[in-house]
Amino acid sequence: MTAPDTTETAPDTTNGIACVILNWNGGARIQRCLQSLHDSRDVIVRSVVVDNGSTDGSIGVLRRSFPSTDVIEMKRNVGLARGRNEGVRWALVRGYRHVLFIDDDATVSEDTLSHLKKVLDASPEGGLVTPRIFDGNRPGLIWYDGGGVNLFGDPDHRRGRGGRSSGAPEEVTFATGCCSMIARAVFDRIGLLDGDFFVYSEDVDFSFRARAAGFLILHDPDAHAWHEQSSDTKANRGKWFRDYYVTRNKLLLFRKHYRRWRHLTANVFLICRWLAIPSLYFFLRLDFDRMKALGQAVNDYRKNRFGERFT
Repeated sequence: MTAPDTTETAPDTTNGIACVILNWNGGARIQRCLQSLHDSRDVIVRSVVVDNGSTDGSIGVLRRSFPSTDVIEMKRNVGLARGRNEGVRWALVRGYRHVLFIDDDATVSEDTLSHLKKVLDASPEGGLVTPRIFDGNRPGLIWYDGGGVNLFGDPDHRRGRGGRSSGAPEEVTFATGCCSMIARAVFDRIGLLDGDFFVYSEDVDFSFRARAAGFLILHDPDAHAWHEQSSDTKANRGKWFRDYYVTRNKLLLFRKHYRRWRHLTANVFLICRWLAIPSLYFFLRLDFDRMKALGQAVNDYRKNRFGERFT
């Protein structure tokens, strides 16, 4: 890993925004993300890319196209949570008071970062704020319009074609890591993302911890972003990768944050929605690899095997 220079202090850190982007064979999509950040108006943007062991040459292209962007190179894929933590450390050492998490397959409008920063600056208790995120693959469809939990306690996005056209920021239950701005005070008080999650649910866990520490999770429908799911994300949706991490991490999330009846209802919902029904579906399709992934998720949870998948 190439360690950041901890002696550097940028002159714009007080009012600037440190944008943390993970790259893993990102190709052209991370360049679109960076360009949208650099086109932002009325804010000072400094981007840092944490490369999770890419092999596609995208870092070389990125260095040539965006020479002012800092790059932290990891020797291998350490996961989303631990990768983002490297970027957060880079930002905190340099004194930034606002950190933006954004996926490499997301883009923002020119005034989005300005909107989000104003929301945090106007709220003494504001800890995290998200924009309205549209589905980049299906025009007009909202991918995220605030995060909440259902009756049983399972977290999910508000989505669809409706939603408020505009209005004051509102409090929500959790912020998506796809695009969210975090005040430095949150990291100072609760620490970094929990690396035990590796990928999936780490953003919900962080939001729950922030709320427990007294911070507000806010959503600004006047700030807009677009999420164009990468080919890696689409491929993972139908493979053991997503089945394993989503299931194991939901179990971990519920154990960390729920008690008594809430823990019970969440686990019952998880057994039905994320275990029983998928297992029957996989069985009928003779997809035993995905059935095995669910079993491994439960087994590793019971044995406290977290972080990267135990092999």
